[in-house]
Amino acid sequence: MKIFLSEIFVTLNKWEFTLAHVLDLIKRVKTKTKSGAAIIDYLFDIFDMSSHDQILHKSISHILAAVEHILICHIGKWVISGTRSPGFFIEEIENSSSGEGTGSVNVNNLPNRIDDVLAEKICFVGNSLRILKFQSEINAEELRNYSSKRDFERNMGIFDQAII
Repeated sequence: MKIFLSEIFVTLNKWEFTLAHVLDLIKRVKTKTKSGAAIIDYLFDIFDMSSHDQILHKSISHILAAVEHILICHIGKWVISGTRSPGFFIEEIENSSSGEGTGSVNVNNLPNRIDDVLAEKICFVGNSLRILKFQSEINAEELRNYSSKRDFERNMGIFDQAII
């Protein structure tokens, strides 16, 4: 089997183009990009324009999958447990009257692929969960206090009857 020098050059040129984009991505992330949303937006820009180049498209899709996984984990953490991660598009707003914080959408950290309506829905779910969690903690404490008070009164009643 003969491999022609021209075939090697063609193959290397394809990889050179891909590696140039990946190296540019690494340089941009290290020096210019300060938010996760900007990284996701930049990756989607490369991904969208690379559909004609199979090697670049597949390479960027692997990187994008890892970055999207991180975003999904941030959303899951907020929606499931009501806690937020640093750099996430939900930020903590302190309520001065109750001392409790509530989540609010920070559009500066919002990737372009997530519109404002969806971000507000994600924020609403996390805030609702936090309210329910906070209410259940209060109710559990009130229940313990009520239960202890009731047991005390019942035991005092038995004690009073035993004395009489």
